[in-house]
Amino acid sequence: MSSTLSKSLIRLHRCQNAITHKSLQSSKSFTTQSNYKCIFSSNPSVACTSNPNANVSTNANANANSSIHKYSPVPIFQMAQFSTTPDAVKDPSATVTATTTPAITDDATFQRSPSVLSALPQNYTPGQAWGILQKHLAGHNKVRLDDFIALCNASRPKYPKDAKVILTALLDLKRCNDFYISEEGAHAAIEGMVRSMISDSGLDATEDEFKLKAGIFIGNVFGNEGAGLYCVAGTEDLNDHVLKLLLSGAENYSPIPRDDVDKDVDVDAGAEDGKNSVSASLLAQAATVAKDTVDILMTRASSPTKDMKKRKKRNYLKYSRCSSGPTPRSIDLAVKICLKHDEEGEGVKMARAILDAYKECQHIGSADVDTIALVGDAESRMQAMKDAEAADEESKDDDSVDGSEAK
Repeated sequence: MSSTLSKSLIRLHRCQNAITHKSLQSSKSFTTQSNYKCIFSSNPSVACTSNPNANVSTNANANANSSIHKYSPVPIFQMAQFSTTPDAVKDPSATVTATTTPAITDDATFQRSPSVLSALPQNYTPGQAWGILQKHLAGHNKVRLDDFIALCNASRPKYPKDAKVILTALLDLKRCNDFYISEEGAHAAIEGMVRSMISDSGLDATEDEFKLKAGIFIGNVFGNEGAGLYCVAGTEDLNDHVLKLLLSGAENYSPIPRDDVDKDVDVDAGAEDGKNSVSASLLAQAATVAKDTVDILMTRASSPTKDMKKRKKRNYLKYSRCSSGPTPRSIDLAVKICLKHDEEGEGVKMARAILDAYKECQHIGSADVDTIALVGDAESRMQAMKDAEAADEESKDDDSVDGSEAK
């Protein structure tokens, strides 16, 4: 109760102060208006004295019956700017021209510094460009995406070293420079590596081998998380420059016997003599790369961060620029590549695994009927071969039993 009463008294005191302040202001403005009228009045009957209070009382007595609202307040700054000179008469027929200030563009306010690659000659190599960029990185500077694309476009045909330089740039920029590659940069990197690994000018006996090695190399780069292409490269780029390249090389590639193999080529030591050839090794690698590429695309189009930990999920979302999955064309190319690897039916098993995984991802699409029929025919042929081998073994066993009984 006491608190409520004290609040009411405080409120009343504030109201009284406000009323007193307003009354003082109104009396002050009234006095100022009366003084101005006395000084600047055009009526000669009004006498101006040096005592302003006398003028106030005279005006107040003379206008006792009038209301105060007739006097409009005249600010002091207007009286200070008072002038008896009339304003210049404006010509109504004169046209008014609006003056507009030019719009300030980004080029006018910010001039982009020239590229660090401008110091190189016109036909520079990726190695020279990467050397300049490494010096630029040493000063804790960021690398432009345009400079990286220029490095990839500088790759030369049939120079595998240039493809390795592009891979080194991808690995180092993501690890040391926090480089965010876009889909355009991934396209330039893939095209540059393909151009360095193979060439369209002329065909020779080893062209198919170049295509297989190029497809395997680029597919491994795509699957390398350190390079960062697995979450950036588009599906069509992979179809045209990885899967199609592998298929074109696997279709016309002829086996090389073990005696003609160079010592520098790595061959599986545990393989049998009849199956130990470079062709079998390359075809097996091609099938593995094709299956891994399709698996990455299907994972990317589904929920790739579902089973990731927090840090890995954060890093994936930070660098992710493309989430497109495999198309029916991708599945068809991958299945055909796997079927070229017919060693003990491993290729058929890979092709069936690709179709089964793609069937579970119904939100991505469905495989073509021809692709499904192709795998079915391959499985039936493989089963027929197994049945024939089993029948031959049974006949050999029967012959051996008959021979032992005859003895």
